Amino acid sequence: MENIQALNDVPIGWRANEERLLCLIVLDDDVAKRLSATAGEAFYRGFIVQNRESGDIVLRQRFRYLSKDSWEETSVPGAPQQKACEELKAMTASTMKGAAFMVGVELQSDDMAFFEPPDDNGDFMNTVNWLSERELIYATVIPTGGTEHGVN
Repeated sequence: MENIQALNDVPIGWRANEERLLCLIVLDDDVAKRLSATAGEAFYRGFIVQNRESGDIVLRQRFRYLSKDSWEETSVPGAPQQKACEELKAMTASTMKGAAFMVGVELQSDDMAFFEPPDDNGDFMNTVNWLSERELIYATVIPTGGTEHGVN
């Protein structure tokens, strides 16, 4: 059973210093516009991340509307890493397909993409570079007063 909670006050999808990015999930923007008239640019992004210290795995999902971002965090407590990652990816695909169906849109297999960067070996810049090379992200330093880095 997954644990789901709203995180509307969390502005970061992947806390690079604290987490390893296991999978970036992207919904095609043209599809997003068919799903919601209020979908903003880069409407859906999912970040499956693993805490570097605890090993806990969560999916942080961002839905970017024209007026605001909406965040949700989901986990599969107690599942081993590979199983948790696969379950979160399958759950996301199933949920999106169902939501699309409810508004009369049929998702195709290539409407959602799942990008799994190689192990960063403890250096998050390896993942940032991997994602940037594929034009999947643009890196933003969010001032926190500390040394936190995040990707949104």
